[in-house]
Amino acid sequence: YGALVIFSFIYFARPEDVIPRLGIIPVEKIIGGIAFVALFFGIRSRSALRKWPRELKLFAALLFWQTLCIPFSFYISGALGTVMDKCAKAFIVALLVGLVVDSISQIRRLMFIQASAVAFMTFMSVLLYKGGRMGGVLGGVFDNPNDLGMNIALNFPLCLMFLMLEKNPIKKFLWFVGILVMARGLMLTYSRSGFLAMGVAVIFSLLEFGVRNKRYYLLGAAAFCALALLIVGPQSYGDRIRSLVSNDVAVYGDAKEERAELLVKSLGTTARRPLFGVGPGQFPSYTGTWRVTHNTYTELSSE
Repeated sequence: YGALVIFSFIYFARPEDVIPRLGIIPVEKIIGGIAFVALFFGIRSRSALRKWPRELKLFAALLFWQTLCIPFSFYISGALGTVMDKCAKAFIVALLVGLVVDSISQIRRLMFIQASAVAFMTFMSVLLYKGGRMGGVLGGVFDNPNDLGMNIALNFPLCLMFLMLEKNPIKKFLWFVGILVMARGLMLTYSRSGFLAMGVAVIFSLLEFGVRNKRYYLLGAAAFCALALLIVGPQSYGDRIRSLVSNDVAVYGDAKEERAELLVKSLGTTARRPLFGVGPGQFPSYTGTWRVTHNTYTELSSE
């Protein structure tokens, strides 16, 4: 569990992007490997290894299938890098969380690391924002604006949870500022998927913390903050969101026709190579569009 905590901190806080020369060391791979080995030497019961939840078994099967696809890939080294640098890391974390974490305090500590790191990263990104679509200032898992937007949306309820649970007024204020900055940061990413995910997160957060727990003042506060953000929102953000339902709006070159074309290409690629695909992460280079499918299901089916 200690290795998992360290891995989570390094993965989200990304100290290698802040500390000079630390970036040349594959810190995430080293800690992830240590955590993986620690699982087998430190777990209390060997029988626990056999009690995998269904989701973890499916995740393992997906990683195994992605590995089988590597030799048949359009670009073998690129596919190998995708599996090793992205998919394997995610599986190690899922494996450790599923088999090692066994208490509320342990999962809460991991949530705190993730939520605080995303809030701080968003704050720094907003602070250093220079125009266009905002990505994470330190790169890594936050580099792509859509990825940053989705991370903000996923962690928004966690930040709200810590805000409601915190007793210290200073820490409570910091969480409140973090939530406001994350809302602003989401708008600066111009991410439509992030906008939809944030909408769902806000609705369920208000139902849980506001309605079910009878904190009705949260509904008023949410309405006020939403109105304030709309007033001070970035230029063309309204057009960006309107492009979800309108064909005559294109902001930053992402018209609906372009996304539809990518969807057709991904379906066609799936039909031509249904068994092993073009290799994990290789759809952009295989099609020559140098763009991902923007659809999770057809990304997996085509690659």
